[in-house]
Amino acid sequence: MKIECLRAHVTSGGKTYPVYIGFASAEKIAQVAVAPAFALSTPNQQIAENLTSQPVRDWQRPISDERVAGIASTFNNSGGLMPNPVLLAKNAFATGIKITAKSIDGVPYQTGTYVIDVPEDATNPTDRALWILDGQHRIAGLSASAQRDDPVPLVLLLDDGTASYSSPLLASLFAQVTTAAQKLDDLHNEWLTYAFRLGRYNPGRDGHDAAIKAFSSVVELCKTAQWVTVQANPFFNQIQFNEHVQVRPTHGGFDFKCTTLSDLLAKHYYARAGSTTAPQSSEACRGDWTCISFAACHHSKSRELRILRRHRQAASYRPGSLAGRDPDSSAPQWHNC
Repeated sequence: MKIECLRAHVTSGGKTYPVYIGFASAEKIAQVAVAPAFALSTPNQQIAENLTSQPVRDWQRPISDERVAGIASTFNNSGGLMPNPVLLAKNAFATGIKITAKSIDGVPYQTGTYVIDVPEDATNPTDRALWILDGQHRIAGLSASAQRDDPVPLVLLLDDGTASYSSPLLASLFAQVTTAAQKLDDLHNEWLTYAFRLGRYNPGRDGHDAAIKAFSSVVELCKTAQWVTVQANPFFNQIQFNEHVQVRPTHGGFDFKCTTLSDLLAKHYYARAGSTTAPQSSEACRGDWTCISFAACHHSKSRELRILRRHRQAASYRPGSLAGRDPDSSAPQWHNC
């Protein structure tokens, strides 16, 4: 598919961003673009696994069939108009987009427009050349209506050799435009913020180190099936990352969301290190039940809980005290806080 566009450059903070503006029908856009979204049914473990991918996979909200049907009905040759542009960018996992300046044979000057040549040969929707950063419901709804062939204004964020558009930047732009439209659910907002080091996970923010290590530990706990061949991980796929996929309570009634467990680990484990004792890494914590039980005990002092603990004396525990110890050297045991 070829899209004729105007191009301008936006300069901010010493960086230059090429921006292309053009038109294409909703039906054509739907054939070459896809939102990098997880599904309503995506397992919590899969979301945790996606967060360790580089670039991060499937970080946008699931599509709502109800919203799509509403848009299709509203603009089904009803006399209505959808003038809002959609925001597109290159799929970080796809290649093949070509940008050429448009010229006219025999004319010594450029037209001032550019032709974006977008591949249409992807058989798997996730391999489509473009990502929809904003407007997935508009495109899905309009392409299912009688106005599927009408031109839709679009903004294309494409590098022209400048490597301007990183995945974290695209996710940040998505978060910005989404906040004004429809707020993300709390779990999605948290892991999206973590994945692209925004908000409290930004290296420039105080406390970011504990926050990153804590959430990294939660990711490892949810995505890792077992630590060794004889020891299954009871937290595998049982920490909630997807608001639409519930988890079963484990170990004496624990029922954790990724937000809750990461907050506990950050506050009661990683942030407790003294000046001479560095916190353990998330890789060490993932197989060390002490960090989980210690945080849980502090969180639930008002009642006795039976949880997984390796050490009987909580008072002797300090972050980093297990450094150098094999986290799989013994199976976890049931004890009281």
